[in-house]
Amino acid sequence: MTKETIKAEPTKELFVKMMIRDIPLDRAILDLIDNSIDGAHKLRDDENFDGLFTKLTIEKDKFIIEDNCGGISRDILLNQAFMFGKPTNYESTNHSIGRFGIGMKRAIFKIGNSFNLETININSKSNMDINIKEWLKDNKWEFTTNIEDISTLEQDTKTIITITNLHPNISDEFNLEYFLTKLKNDLAFTYSLILNKNFNIFINGEHIRRKEFEIINDANLMPEIINFTFPLEERDEDKLINIKIIAGVSKERDLKQGGWYIFCNDRLILEADKSNITGWDNNELPKYHPDFAYFRGYVFFDSKNAELLPWTTTKTGLNSDSSVYKATSFEMKKALKKVISFLRERAKQESSFKKEKIDNNPLTKLIEEDSIEKNIIEFKNNNDQSFNYIVDNPKNIENIPNGGTISYWKSNEDLNKLKDYLNLSTNKDIGEYTFDYFLELVNENE
Repeated sequence: MTKETIKAEPTKELFVKMMIRDIPLDRAILDLIDNSIDGAHKLRDDENFDGLFTKLTIEKDKFIIEDNCGGISRDILLNQAFMFGKPTNYESTNHSIGRFGIGMKRAIFKIGNSFNLETININSKSNMDINIKEWLKDNKWEFTTNIEDISTLEQDTKTIITITNLHPNISDEFNLEYFLTKLKNDLAFTYSLILNKNFNIFINGEHIRRKEFEIINDANLMPEIINFTFPLEERDEDKLINIKIIAGVSKERDLKQGGWYIFCNDRLILEADKSNITGWDNNELPKYHPDFAYFRGYVFFDSKNAELLPWTTTKTGLNSDSSVYKATSFEMKKALKKVISFLRERAKQESSFKKEKIDNNPLTKLIEEDSIEKNIIEFKNNNDQSFNYIVDNPKNIENIPNGGTISYWKSNEDLNKLKDYLNLSTNKDIGEYTFDYFLELVNENE
């Protein structure tokens, strides 16, 4: 009897296909930008990124990303940058947003079949030209680069990745104006807090402007603010996660923009979420609906060690099973309950005002007219505070005219269709709206 070795390593082609299968094109591009921002973090401990940039050139036959964020050093290029995953001795960056060590490779494979990487670090210069189809043919998990030692100034460092021989479906997407418009919007949202630190992103020469995230905060209407660290007993900064929760209301009643916004190390990973992952539609809290469209909630996870943060590999969702998110979710639900109670009271008050049962509608007026919004950036150092509002109660109107109740049955399908069309939340609202609408027509024709 002899012992034989059984081959068990994956084929390159299978590995590459599995890597790119579950990530959308726009998210793959964001992974490349994440690497540039991590380079900026290495250069600037004070987080003032003035003068640093990422420039994207997106055309039907090529994709180029260029940055001036320090370049890739000889050691990292040869021993880390093109490994699939992070080695145990990986040189980490504090507060990074590149976590898993697959983003650059995955993006390149997602976009095309050939790439060139040119990088200049303060101590070295390198250039590599790779045909991915040829690389896939053998089982050597290696790339070849031309590299030389140099000495240059930090401001002259750069990295340029040029991807050509694009996959046909990628080329088609790059040719769509809709894709570029959506990508620009995604960048404005995703990197809003980083753009606020004077980092610059360009697409085909257009400078991306950050999205402003705002919430009402003044003497008469204050958001809930919760700060804590996880784990609670931990004191080592390298193992700590700092969490800040801000929950309140916006002046704008917007169904799409209402919900929770989740950030990990200042990168947006979840936008306007209204699912049970962030507390909605469960045993304790209702499903999101138009009465809650004023709600805005922001959660910030920050850690020196990005691996501790509760995000998925595509950075488009939360790992709801993580201990830190379970602890945070508990606090989010408490804050959400307070704001929902306020918004329900506002909706009841508005309904009573429309029926002329009360003389005014102060809660809606408090939100839309008498409040001051502040950018969430201004809350960075705020201590804990409770959701609170101050308003004069409306007066009841005594002479309410006599009336009666109308009741009739309609299918849920038709009721839901009208709710969506009329932006109403209850069957009662539909009945009153349709009655008033028909009555107005009758009065006009008399």
